[in-house]
Amino acid sequence: RVHVALNVPLRLPTIDEAARTLAAAYLHGADAVILRDPALMAATRDLLPDLPIHASTQAGVASVESARRARDLGCSRVILARELSREAIERIALELPSLELETFVFGAQCFGVSGSCLFGEALGGRSGNYGACSQPCRLPWFDASGRPLGHVFSTKDLDLFPRLAALRSAGVTSLKIEGRLKPPAWVGCVTSWLRRAVDR
Repeated sequence: RVHVALNVPLRLPTIDEAARTLAAAYLHGADAVILRDPALMAATRDLLPDLPIHASTQAGVASVESARRARDLGCSRVILARELSREAIERIALELPSLELETFVFGAQCFGVSGSCLFGEALGGRSGNYGACSQPCRLPWFDASGRPLGHVFSTKDLDLFPRLAALRSAGVTSLKIEGRLKPPAWVGCVTSWLRRAVDR
């Protein structure tokens, strides 16, 4: 399946490009589009009703209310914020049983909270919200005298492989691997590992 990520906030200069990209995804048979912007979700719902919409983790779906808003905007699936507890996932699944829930199971946790990080943009002009995260939270830091402080902003990696059964029972229907800036061999290895874990 091909899910096309178009999960950036719309800006006036990029509306035409977003519309062309969305149309191309539809015309070339994409199985779904992953969107963040509510205006783009609503337009897709109204103009391309047979194209499934998935709410990106960048949309910040972290509660029953935000999940319901995504559903009302036409989303058939939400990619949940990485910060959610199992109990929060269960509440969303219970309240919105027709909504597919996807969650991250492996990879970097975002220091800036899913979809709201301005760290990279503030430091180097590269915004994760526009697909250019430089991951400054993953770097070693130093004080003014040059003394190493360690990885003070790193939240370490997420690894929920041992909890796949619990996620399934909580209502999760799809699993997501964070792979930003990772080489293809890393993606292949982790995907193969997850496939074997799910099959078991």
